[in-house]
Amino acid sequence: MVGFLCSRTRLLSASLLFVSLSILAGCGGGPGDKFGSVEGMVKIDGSPANSGNVTFTVGETKVSGPIDPEGKYRAVGVPVGDAEVTVTPAAAQAAPKTTISPNAKKDSPTAGGGKDALPGGPPVVSKPVPIPDKYKSAAGGLKFKVKSGTNKWDIELTK
Repeated sequence: MVGFLCSRTRLLSASLLFVSLSILAGCGGGPGDKFGSVEGMVKIDGSPANSGNVTFTVGETKVSGPIDPEGKYRAVGVPVGDAEVTVTPAAAQAAPKTTISPNAKKDSPTAGGGKDALPGGPPVVSKPVPIPDKYKSAAGGLKFKVKSGTNKWDIELTK
């Protein structure tokens, strides 16, 4: 009876060890091993770009991140590997339509443009910094090796 319990305990221990190692090893790595994020600044001749998109192409997958008015961008879920990078202007957007009450004062939040205008819409860029044409395609020569986790890369463009 003691021999039976010892062999049963060994079998259980070996099974638990196998399951634990399988969980730790995973099946081809977890999602964190296959994707990363890339963030940084986009500058054109030293001045921050204030709109547009940065697109990373790895194989057939394209992942973009918008450029904010301060020139910062962030692309999340980029596959790990060598990426071709393009920088393109933001799509033109029509000005949002607002309804103004006839009783609203010129600078009130409901007038749609005073100093106290209500936040919530996309940032308004008065004059977008133009993106040089050569960076709008892979011919621009921008390349970046994406690694798992957070990658930092400041992009310096020239006219």
